[in-house]
Amino acid sequence: MFALILLLFLAACGLVIGAACAAIAGRVPIWLGALYLLSLIGGAIAAYITTFRYTYLANANTRFHGWPVPTVIFQRDGPGEPWLDFIGPTIVLAYPYEPPFDA
Repeated sequence: MFALILLLFLAACGLVIGAACAAIAGRVPIWLGALYLLSLIGGAIAAYITTFRYTYLANANTRFHGWPVPTVIFQRDGPGEPWLDFIGPTIVLAYPYEPPFDA
């Protein structure tokens, strides 16, 4: 999976450099514009799928929704326990987190 993503990233970089060179020269071939538009649409579809439709288990008790930045993370204490979504984006992004005060 990583190799495919890396290959697609390198192909997109080549496409952007080629489009920039053609734009600087003052001429953009039709095929390059169409390829750019197709990769833009493909990137938007890939971003939607990986953000909202991708779920994976980090371990038996931790489930992530979304990649590379998770939209929500669920954890449970053990098998058969309910999934709790108490881990918010502050922990994932390493922001300071103050747990609520238990009186």
